[in-house]
Amino acid sequence: MRIAGNCSGNVTRDRFIVPYPRNEHFMGRQRLLMDVYQRLSRSLPNHHNHRLALYGLGGVGKTQLALEYAYTRQGHYDGIYWISAVNQITVHSGFQEIAQRSNCLPREFNLDSCEQAVISWLNQQERWLIIFDNLNDATVIDGLLPNVSPGRHILFTTRNPNSDEIPAEGLEIGVLNLKDAVDLLSLRSRIRNVSETPEGQLEAEQIVRELGFLPLAIEQAGAYIREVSKDIFKFLPSYRKNRQKYHQRIPRGNWKYEKSVATTWRLSFEQVEQTNAAAAQLLRLLSFLNPDVILTDFLEVGCKGLATNLRSIITDSDTFYEALSELERWSIIRRQHDKAGGQRITIHRLVQSVIKDEMTESEFSLFTAAVISLCDSAFPSHITSIESRMVCRRYEGQVIIPLSSIPATNSDVQLEVLGRMAWFLHDDGKYMQSRELRSHAVDMFVLLKGPEHQDTLRERGSLALTYRREGRLHEAAALQIEVMEILERVLGAEHRDTLRIMSELALTYLYQGRRDDAFGLHERALEARTRLLGVDHPETLTAMSRLAAAYRDQERWDNAISLHEKVLLARKRLLGEEHPDTLMAMSSLAYSYIGSLRWDDALGLLEVVLEARMRLLGEEHMDTLVAMSRLGHAYAGKGQWNVALKHQIKALDSLKRLCGEEHRDTLTAMAWLASCYWERNDGQRSDAVILYEKVLTARRRTLGNDHPITLRIANTLGDIYQSQETN
Repeated sequence: MRIAGNCSGNVTRDRFIVPYPRNEHFMGRQRLLMDVYQRLSRSLPNHHNHRLALYGLGGVGKTQLALEYAYTRQGHYDGIYWISAVNQITVHSGFQEIAQRSNCLPREFNLDSCEQAVISWLNQQERWLIIFDNLNDATVIDGLLPNVSPGRHILFTTRNPNSDEIPAEGLEIGVLNLKDAVDLLSLRSRIRNVSETPEGQLEAEQIVRELGFLPLAIEQAGAYIREVSKDIFKFLPSYRKNRQKYHQRIPRGNWKYEKSVATTWRLSFEQVEQTNAAAAQLLRLLSFLNPDVILTDFLEVGCKGLATNLRSIITDSDTFYEALSELERWSIIRRQHDKAGGQRITIHRLVQSVIKDEMTESEFSLFTAAVISLCDSAFPSHITSIESRMVCRRYEGQVIIPLSSIPATNSDVQLEVLGRMAWFLHDDGKYMQSRELRSHAVDMFVLLKGPEHQDTLRERGSLALTYRREGRLHEAAALQIEVMEILERVLGAEHRDTLRIMSELALTYLYQGRRDDAFGLHERALEARTRLLGVDHPETLTAMSRLAAAYRDQERWDNAISLHEKVLLARKRLLGEEHPDTLMAMSSLAYSYIGSLRWDDALGLLEVVLEARMRLLGEEHMDTLVAMSRLGHAYAGKGQWNVALKHQIKALDSLKRLCGEEHRDTLTAMAWLASCYWERNDGQRSDAVILYEKVLTARRRTLGNDHPITLRIANTLGDIYQSQETN
């Protein structure tokens, strides 16, 4: 098939990118399928047209309905594309697969940042369907939805009934009707002609009613009948024998449906335990992990931290995959191949709840400790290359969910892994996720060690750093002041932890525009650290760099450059040319060179910084993008406009997507791009005005009218307005 509008020319491509085969056991839902099509196709005023979110109880069949719709409507669309929306990583991978398999992008295009290019291509096509599956956090698709039309449709599956957050029209997916439920039970149990006798029909109806007509529960009941009892009349007595236990642990939601699912799963688990002890043990471990996707390579890498029995199950390939096969046979898990290697396991959250609820207190403690060790062993302890960073990104979803849900265990390993994960998220620009995990860690530290323990106060200081990186300066300063006051009282005014939080508070003050407060604290911190730790100590050099930033903020360029040069020389001598702290010192010195109009000196440093950060961190890392933006600003100072715009536009687009339009680094990049447009004076001055106005509005909202940065932008814009009136 050749389609016009391809950004790389007319080429043959794969236009049906759906990772699952058609479900041959799909029953009924014909009216619902027609309703999906009609809702996607219609255009109504004041409505989320052509975007539809299927929502409902877990196990009700949202994904299966979307899958059936994709197969039944193949002839209606020119292209159908399926994207797992579990997190930002899977969304990115989905766009990469579209780019690769559809050949919509040039071969030389960098797939690390392909989303907007794929969206631009889709916006040129006429009839397509995109399915975002398992979208429960709408922020993961923020800015990633192509334009819709009567022929271009987007379908979501989600547990969130508030579809306006996506935004999309919501359609609740309910349970099966009686006929479809009985037909599904008959098909999956392989009990033919179940409805030919009144007794068989009545028994089947009783079963599906008892199971709340929920497709997942009915499928598992069918598996139980097919593999164990071989007799439909033996199911309900066994089910009802276990009902009382389940009534003691009613999950949230519609308790009738969840009761039925939980009890059915419990019966299946008992059978697994009898036939394959390794599968039962593995299932207990899986019950603590990310239910949406458990990577087999994560288990294999991390299993060295497990106890001997669990480790031997996973390290023995035959035992491991036989156990997974047994669990899949009972519909307890689902498996699919992962394009990066290995397999992806999914398990229903209610299955996990049932398994954990069945554990004794000692078993629960044992498997909780096992999961902590698994995460500790699998997640890299040092990020030294782009390869190790990619491993962290691949495993972050594997670690965050279990660590966020496991109760406090009084384990130093648990606290350490939480902190390590939070630091990675912070360093990778995922500030909201870092803050959430860090807040959880703070709560655990308070519970286990007390509110004024030294470790608790350090963790609270780390949380303040994430607040500051998010631009939540008031919260960061308030928390830092509170922590510093406690540290001064408990440890003394010149303890290293006290001086560390003092230095961080000074930097927060600087960002708030409280120059005098910032300068005083920076001088105190540097004097004390030099006297107590020595001039070459890392914390002394950090204090020196921050005092230099305060000088730079006051436009005392000679003082700033002198200190920055001292820091850079020491960092090179002590850490080497490409250590992150050395590159940060280089970038800070270059920033001061820019302020003093030493463009060539700034360019020389920033070229080195950008090359190293792209190689070590990747193009989409925050530090890389800041260096790219600064380099563009330096090129603009030299009058090399084309090179300047190339760097500035690319950096700004990525910063908007990663951090939002009102993050301080985004606004700085936006102001520099506006300056480039204005100074270039080639017809884009109107674009400069628009950007400056956006920056001023955002700065007033985030920093206030009297902040020095706000005033500087306001003055610049005022000068522009005046020059326009003069001309």
